Amino acid sequence: RLSLRSDNADRRLTQIGRSVGLVDDHRWNRLQNKLAAMQTFEAFLKSARRDGKSLWQLIRQPQHPLAAGFTQDSEVLAQGQSNEVMEAVLIEARYEGYTARQGRQIAAFRNLENIKLPDALDYARIPHLRFEAKENLARVRPHTLGQASRIGGITPADLTVIQIHLKHLKAF
Repeated sequence: RLSLRSDNADRRLTQIGRSVGLVDDHRWNRLQNKLAAMQTFEAFLKSARRDGKSLWQLIRQPQHPLAAGFTQDSEVLAQGQSNEVMEAVLIEARYEGYTARQGRQIAAFRNLENIKLPDALDYARIPHLRFEAKENLARVRPHTLGQASRIGGITPADLTVIQIHLKHLKAF
């Protein structure tokens, strides 16, 4: 959900709109210019140093004075970027850690799709699996752990119990 913000909708959706013929050349060029400006400005912030840290690191700290007065800082203003570009880069910096963590979670979730569940798996015999989970899994009979994760009433703990059980089965 962190990547589906209104402030980055132009960067996420304009390319899609362009591919289906909804975005004209003027709008497309405007986006390309904004992306280039953001990339240049981000590179500046990551290379410029103050107090032993990069400006990028400082704006990621909400309590730091630079983060509060970012768009009025003389060194930042000297870069000649528009407020739109400065705000977009500031938001990206602030969300960077959260979006990276979400990316790792998404990758882990996608890995669940690769874990196949045996057709003959007897959920009733899996120790430590909650009764509700046993019933729901036996009723639906998912083919992968990813499918199991989307069944109502199945918790992350249930998925972990199943994974441990599968590893235990393979050990014998």
